Amino acid sequence: MKEILKKIGIIDALTIQLELDRNEFLKKLSDHTEESNLGFGSSFFEVFSSNKKEFKGSIGINDFKIRKRRKFFDRSSGLAIATGKIHQKENTTIVETEISSFKNNMYFFLGFLILIYIVVITSIIFNSDDNLPVFIIPFILLHGLLMFGIPIFMLRKSTARLKKELEKDFYFIVKK
Repeated sequence: MKEILKKIGIIDALTIQLELDRNEFLKKLSDHTEESNLGFGSSFFEVFSSNKKEFKGSIGINDFKIRKRRKFFDRSSGLAIATGKIHQKENTTIVETEISSFKNNMYFFLGFLILIYIVVITSIIFNSDDNLPVFIIPFILLHGLLMFGIPIFMLRKSTARLKKELEKDFYFIVKK
C-alpha cells in the first residue's frame, strides 16, 4: 500500500544536507516548533492560537514528527505530516524526511465509499426495469471518480506543499 501511495504522490521523501551541527539544528528547529502531539483533535482551535511558531509536533534527539501550523482560511495546510531522522556526518547534518498526508482514518473513508458504490451499482443492475436511463451508470461512475479523485488531489497538493516549505524553512533556520 505504501508503494502505491508513493507512486501517486501522497507519500514523498526529502533528504537535505545542512552545513550546521546536529545539536544546533535541533535547537533551532525546537525554537520554531510548538511541542504537541499530532493526534486526532489536536488542531480544532489551532487557527485561533496566538503562538507564532511555524511548526507543531515533537522533536526527539535523533528524530522528529512535525507538521505546518494551520492558518485561518487555509484548508489544505496541516494535512501532511513530516517524520524524519537527523544524523551528522563530519560537519554536515543530514535530515532524512518522509512526508505523508495519508492518515489511518482514510481507510475507513475509502472502504465506506467502495461499499456504497458496490451496493448502488448492484442494486441498479439487478433491480432495474427495461426502461433504465442510459446515462445513470456512467453518471454514477463519474461521481465515484470525483469522490475518490478530489481527496487524492488534495492529499497530493498538501504533501508537495509541505515538502517545498520544509526545504525552504530548513535552509532558513540554518541561515538565521
